[in-house]
Amino acid sequence: MSFKPSMEPAQDAASPLVRFKAVLKGYEGETFTPEGQTARTRVKFNFIDVEVIEANEPYPHPIAVITLPYSERADTQWDVWKKSAVALLPQRDIDLLVGKQQEWHFTTAKLRATGERGTDQESVWAMREKNAWQIVGLEGATNGATAGKSLNEALIDRLDGKTQKEFSTLFFTDSELKSMPGFDDAISQMTDGDLLGNMVIAGLVTKDSDGVYHRA
Repeated sequence: MSFKPSMEPAQDAASPLVRFKAVLKGYEGETFTPEGQTARTRVKFNFIDVEVIEANEPYPHPIAVITLPYSERADTQWDVWKKSAVALLPQRDIDLLVGKQQEWHFTTAKLRATGERGTDQESVWAMREKNAWQIVGLEGATNGATAGKSLNEALIDRLDGKTQKEFSTLFFTDSELKSMPGFDDAISQMTDGDLLGNMVIAGLVTKDSDGVYHRA
């Protein structure tokens, strides 16, 4: 028998992993051309020391490769991932992720995507709830050592025990928050109405039946 199927981890975006911790060994960009389409770029993240938290099927491998389509447009898979990374980093430098243990989660996000075709048979673009990879934890950020984690902690401290309206008033006037790295992205999410929802999804806070948020 000349053909032997590979049992190695998936090498594309269709990874069985849903949530995991691992050390990022490195990343690389590559160009590919889908049949009948123009050339595109994607980024492959190579992980070692994988600790599976959730997966769609058994995943016994110590390594993993997660591939993301690269785009400079807003509200894409890359944009969602980038915002999650920036929130945990002291500055906008992807190399600061390399060599560190981090936790990734393939979870709900708002993405710009096509839907049903309109009466003119053209695809309709709209913001839709879809899953996308996001970094929800980073080595060094767990002890408050990084500016990104400090911002998250500061947001939680101010949100705890408040309604959205009460927090919104404080958020836009708090001088300490405004001085923290990552605040520009936070204010963008707040303006879009996504910040508090994202914090709930990430498990940072909860919201009770009266609309009051609490530290998780």
